[in-house]
Amino acid sequence: MAETFTGLKLKGELGRFGKTEICDVLGVYPMPDEKIQFMLSPAGDEVTTISRDGCVRAWYWDTVEQADPPEDDPYVELNPVAETCDAHGGIWTVDLEIDKIECNHRKVATCHAGSVVGMAALRLHPILITVGEDGALLAYNTDNQALLARYQFPSAATCLLYPPHDVDPTAQIIIVGYGDGVMRTLLIHPQGLMSATSFLDVRIHSEVTIHSENSVNVDTVDLISLLKPHSKSLTQITINTQHTLLVTMRHRPFPQEEDLASLDEEALKAKEDAEKDKDEEEEEWIGEIQLIESESMLGTTITWAAYCEEGVWVIQRDTGALLLVKPGQNKVLKYGPFPDAWCEDITVLKFICDGRYLIFGTNTGYIRVVRMPTGEEDSVEHHFMTWKLAQQKLLKKLKGRRLAKEETQPTPRLDFTDYYYLPMHDNYTGAITCIEISSDGSRMFTCGRDGNIFSYFINFPEPLIPELVPPKRLELPRVEKLKEPSTVDGELMSHEQLKQKEEYDKMMAIANAHKKHVREQLAELTVEYNKIIKANRALPYSQQIDLTLDPRPIAEQEKLLDEAKALTKRKLAHQLEASDLGYQKMYSRNIIQLDVFPFTLKAIRDPHVMIRPLRQKNLSQAFYDQFDEVHQKMAEAALRGRRAESVTRRTMAKKSSWGPPRVASFLLGLPPRPSHTLKKAWQEHLSRKPDPNAMPPGAAEALKEAEATIGNRLLKTQPDYVAPPGHNTQLRICMTRKEIHDIKREFNEKVLDLRQHKLRLVDRMKSIGERLTEIRAEIPHNKIKQPPPVPTIDDDLEFPEKNLEIKPEVIQTGTKLPSNVAKKVQERKKSLTHPQQRVRQPRVPRFVPITESRPLAASWDLLKAKPDQESSAIEVDIRERRITRHLYEQDMLLADAAMSIQQFDSRLGQLQRERIRVQA
Repeated sequence: MAETFTGLKLKGELGRFGKTEICDVLGVYPMPDEKIQFMLSPAGDEVTTISRDGCVRAWYWDTVEQADPPEDDPYVELNPVAETCDAHGGIWTVDLEIDKIECNHRKVATCHAGSVVGMAALRLHPILITVGEDGALLAYNTDNQALLARYQFPSAATCLLYPPHDVDPTAQIIIVGYGDGVMRTLLIHPQGLMSATSFLDVRIHSEVTIHSENSVNVDTVDLISLLKPHSKSLTQITINTQHTLLVTMRHRPFPQEEDLASLDEEALKAKEDAEKDKDEEEEEWIGEIQLIESESMLGTTITWAAYCEEGVWVIQRDTGALLLVKPGQNKVLKYGPFPDAWCEDITVLKFICDGRYLIFGTNTGYIRVVRMPTGEEDSVEHHFMTWKLAQQKLLKKLKGRRLAKEETQPTPRLDFTDYYYLPMHDNYTGAITCIEISSDGSRMFTCGRDGNIFSYFINFPEPLIPELVPPKRLELPRVEKLKEPSTVDGELMSHEQLKQKEEYDKMMAIANAHKKHVREQLAELTVEYNKIIKANRALPYSQQIDLTLDPRPIAEQEKLLDEAKALTKRKLAHQLEASDLGYQKMYSRNIIQLDVFPFTLKAIRDPHVMIRPLRQKNLSQAFYDQFDEVHQKMAEAALRGRRAESVTRRTMAKKSSWGPPRVASFLLGLPPRPSHTLKKAWQEHLSRKPDPNAMPPGAAEALKEAEATIGNRLLKTQPDYVAPPGHNTQLRICMTRKEIHDIKREFNEKVLDLRQHKLRLVDRMKSIGERLTEIRAEIPHNKIKQPPPVPTIDDDLEFPEKNLEIKPEVIQTGTKLPSNVAKKVQERKKSLTHPQQRVRQPRVPRFVPITESRPLAASWDLLKAKPDQESSAIEVDIRERRITRHLYEQDMLLADAAMSIQQFDSRLGQLQRERIRVQA
């Protein structure tokens, strides 16, 4: 119990069983995936985490301990109280104090910020060059392990090649491949690196290059070649044994069925020839070096390969063995398993001591040295004798029995002798990527995926590599220095892309030349055709011929246009159908089911005062079906004829007892005649007191009847059950629901009528304004009053259903003529198609008979005062009466407008109060 209970539980507080152990421990615990580590302070109140993103964070342990994640999500987001981050290959010393805002920090070392993918030990100088996935190139002094310089390139390095002495006698050139497909050839100046007095840190990009005037120490590294052989990441750079070809390889996923068309035609032809020439034994065509064990294994599984006189030495993933194969065949000539390496992958291997020993690195960070078998141990006779001895041992175990099938001699096996075993790099992430030996054979260097670089002193009894004869000091040839490509011009094209672009440009040049030739021919034919048309029009009408172009080109264009239209419709069919379905779903669920489409009606004087209808759904057909079903069920219950029995049962149930009527207890003991003394009467009364344990009168009979009829109850689910008359709960629910719907519907209709009244009010205000405009011309200026403002209608709020109307836009083709011109053209066409008879207008006006009477109308132009003539008394009187009438009409119109607006706002306020009552 003491081992399973934590400190909080021993104290009686709430703890976390099996999740947290609270104690003062100082230590480091590595997680299984090596992604994070944490350290607990001696006081137990702070925890420090170290993660692979380059950050060191400090947390309060109480915050981590008291975090309560939900059951469906085991993760909780917390904020650290302190954070230090460097993802660029720096090691710092930081004084982490949570209580301080700032802390002291100092950078103590610079290294790779990630995996180290390759390195090269210069043959003539004590300098080690390393490249990593962070794009950095580091130069170390192997004598004192000091970092001399760092060159940061814009992309990640993926591989490195140090050319042999026969290719580069100066031993100062390295070739580096990068993740963007670029291959840079760099010339190292060891003298400049060794003579540098301080650490060189240069960042390479399109503006500050190695040879830029702004860069420092331009005599340390020179860029002499920049190529982009591939568009993807380079995985390997090597030189053939004749030192005549430089071969590069890029990462390319295994092709799928749809990608087979892009494979090389020669490879496909070679595969077809191999399938035709195969023997009776089923063999699979595999190419030169690629080995495929089964059809389910896609792509190559080779991690290392090297040519030899007998064939190719190959290491395959998940085998832990060295294989000798012959190019072009699937047969393994020799098989050499490494001791105790069946669960490891060999990532790098070197032959040392003239091929007598092997030194290799694994994906688990181990460095091993094994001895190759001698000539006698690797002879044909030795392999045959080994197989025979093993067969004899097997026959002894069988005790006289024989094998069902005689087995042939298997593949010769190489037995390695384990010589040296050294775990150095990280066991989880420390796959060794490169092993280098110095030119004098005194030191060895290894690098791995964990970012570590180790240097070793060699104490082997034999020299690992042949002694290098120091060459004569050669003067460096004069090479042209290149600059980094500018990012402004776009991405640099690879050789594959340049080849494709060249072929495309050649094809487009041919197509453009043919297009130009056809256009020239068409231009000549157009000129000739125009000449013929002009000559034909110059002839008399009787001699002109009908020139009609060939309709086939127009028909072909119409066909292409129809195909394009059909293709466009087919492309948009899914989108249109999805839009229609979405519209129908929204319309059927959110619009049709609603009693009234939601809108907002604003007041005229104060737009902030507004009212909305009550949102409710229509009574569906299912409700009316339920309503009819309730009436039908009640009618069926009424026709069963058991209502009298139920009424009798309820009347009998109301009777309190089946016994005789009860008499008051104080009357039972009284004598028929009053006693002589009160004491004697009282004693007799007490003697006749009823037994309190006795059952009341009639209770025994009722109990007996209840015991006899126990359980005789009709259930509501039984077919002969008859509901009492008052049992109409479902009917009351339906009636109440319909009543609520009708009340809300009645209120919504009032709001709708008020909205329509506002529209009529807008028309009324417009007509009043037009009438006041007419009156304004006849009354004095000092008595003119402004017309009432026209109420504004907000369509988005007051009429939102208009947004649901689909109004297709009519596309106008061609130029649109003005209205007057179009009208004249239409009239001209009409006159041409249907000529009409001209009617001459009479010179004298039409005769008006005396029977027709017309009212006399005096216009204001005749009545208004003119300065050049005097008005008569009648005209003045008529003018004053007209002005008085207009002033009265103006006042009445304005009063009517104000009253209408006030009534509208009052009605809106009344509906607001009614809405609260209806909603409640």
